[in-house]
Amino acid sequence: MFTELARLDLRLRRRSVIGYAAGMAVYTFFVVAQYPTFKDDAGLNEFTQGNSTMAALFGASGDLTSSAGWLNANLYANFVPLMVLLAAVGYGAVCLAGQDEDGTLGVIATLPLSRRRIVAQKFGALCLTGMPVAIATAVFVVLGRGFELTVDVGHLAGITIGVLLLGIGFGALAMLVGALTGSRAWRWGLLRGRRRLLSDQFPCPRGGLDQTGAARVAVLLRRR
Repeated sequence: MFTELARLDLRLRRRSVIGYAAGMAVYTFFVVAQYPTFKDDAGLNEFTQGNSTMAALFGASGDLTSSAGWLNANLYANFVPLMVLLAAVGYGAVCLAGQDEDGTLGVIATLPLSRRRIVAQKFGALCLTGMPVAIATAVFVVLGRGFELTVDVGHLAGITIGVLLLGIGFGALAMLVGALTGSRAWRWGLLRGRRRLLSDQFPCPRGGLDQTGAARVAVLLRRR
């Protein structure tokens, strides 16, 4: 049972994780496929360089017609971190506070596991939640070499790790705040705070145990 809870949580969230990853893969393919159309468009740079508001809106910096500028403006300045954060913060808010509200955390607490082991397994699942999105994006960016994109694999690996660490950091904060408050409703405020940041920079459940949630967890654990 060393990884049972982590595997169970990931299994319960597999649809959303796969959906985020598949959506980002399709979007990334569209972005890299459009690059040959815009790479020689000098007007694109004039549009952003002459309008600081638009440049800030799209996260544009430097030469937009270069491979790095194109990928930064369309993927890594806003959209990829946002998708990773949606997955990580969403899980971080639900894995403790959400299960407490649903009444399933009490069942998990009765397992022969220490509280630290439970939290450690959920943190491990949190670290894995954003990986499919970041990896799917990176894979399709590398495939962009077939669309005249110049991709430095080392730099791509670095920014992918950075995006994952960003998601893990905010997801861990979501876990902490959820554990302290017992509520998951504040998570959208955390995501809005992250959006503002990127625009500037780069025991037993209360009220008793819900029997429906308890039965759901018990069945899932029994199937394992």
